[in-house]
Amino acid sequence: MHGTQELPATLRVTLDSLVTLTLDVVNVVGTPVVLHFDDAQQYDFVIRTPEGAAVWQWSADRSFLTVLTTRALAVGEHLRMTESWRPTAHGPLVAEGWLTSSSHAARAVSSFVVR
Repeated sequence: MHGTQELPATLRVTLDSLVTLTLDVVNVVGTPVVLHFDDAQQYDFVIRTPEGAAVWQWSADRSFLTVLTTRALAVGEHLRMTESWRPTAHGPLVAEGWLTSSSHAARAVSSFVVR
């Protein structure tokens, strides 16, 4: 994303019968920010093998309205997105979560193992 401002993000992976992905983004810029989105989708998650092959992507079977949207984020405010995946692959995996904002980048990666 050219010309975007970076916001810090963390990705937490919780394992039980489902793999739960939680992406936290925080505004540490020092001023309020307005996140701009080119459609109704505001985030995405993907799970890959260590070699990079995608085994699941949250947005793959969804459609989103094509409408410009915005979301304000106050100074210090956290934005949390959570989705779950029923594992179809086992072993070491890599999860990635990110904002789909055209104005502010936020991306985090976490490795985990499904037994």
